[in-house]
Amino acid sequence: MSRGGRPRPRDRELGRVWMRDTYVNCFIVRGRPLYVATGTTRVPGLQAAAPWNDGIFVWTAPSLRGPWRLVDTTRIRPGAEKGKVWSPEFVNENREGRTVVAPWQEYWSDERFGKRGQVWAPEVHCFRGKWYIVACMGDHSRKVGSFLLVSEGGIEGPYRLAEGNLDKPFGESFIGGPDFIEPGAYHHIDGSTRHAYDPPGPGRTQYQYDAVVAVADRFEGPYSKRWTLGVGAGHNNLFRDHAGRLWATFFRNPNAGYWADPSRTGDAAVPGVVRLEWTGPRGDRLYVQRRRGH
Repeated sequence: MSRGGRPRPRDRELGRVWMRDTYVNCFIVRGRPLYVATGTTRVPGLQAAAPWNDGIFVWTAPSLRGPWRLVDTTRIRPGAEKGKVWSPEFVNENREGRTVVAPWQEYWSDERFGKRGQVWAPEVHCFRGKWYIVACMGDHSRKVGSFLLVSEGGIEGPYRLAEGNLDKPFGESFIGGPDFIEPGAYHHIDGSTRHAYDPPGPGRTQYQYDAVVAVADRFEGPYSKRWTLGVGAGHNNLFRDHAGRLWATFFRNPNAGYWADPSRTGDAAVPGVVRLEWTGPRGDRLYVQRRRGH
């Protein structure tokens, strides 16, 4: 994300952006392609985006090759870190009739973790010329679940919280999550069953966050059987570039699988995109594009 743009001070030592849950998309704005990137990032001094992080950053570029630059938020918050479009830090921007950070999204602390509260897996969307961000408050937050931000300007904001999230995330609360989660703190949108691979057995290796997909000719289905689009390429976003070519985002997951090995974690949490191709005997299977001749 720093190719061609000025990196954030926190990224200079690493030489790149530490990012999980990479999201990239392409929108046509005023007749021109605008590529947008965001994801889960960490604060200086922490090894992960937990037990707290400092919000959502957004980058844009005219093409996938860049140059990628942080959106210009300096007119909204002079002197604040450029590119940060939302954070629990912005709670002081709340006004009567306009909430930026709800009470359940604010930082808090306990004896076990100290400062707590983080935002995960943001997605940026443009609908009828208006910008929206969907994201999730993470496991160390007061309440855990998805919420919606609405821009009152351009892609840089300023953003406010949707009225439907003033009291809680979307969906209903349920009991679940790590042992440090307060009962009922998790909120699930639809209550659907979680699909996952069985635990690894003899001769099998399980990699966290593979991309498993199914396709249909109609939004409501029927859908095909599921298959693995890419090993280690999960928690992704599939999108079309301005020429109609298909891509998928990925990141090297430091929590499990190949990149969790201590010898490799220094090269984990790297954001990226890969080309996709229709292939298979009938040309109806979508996979990460393979090198020709191999």
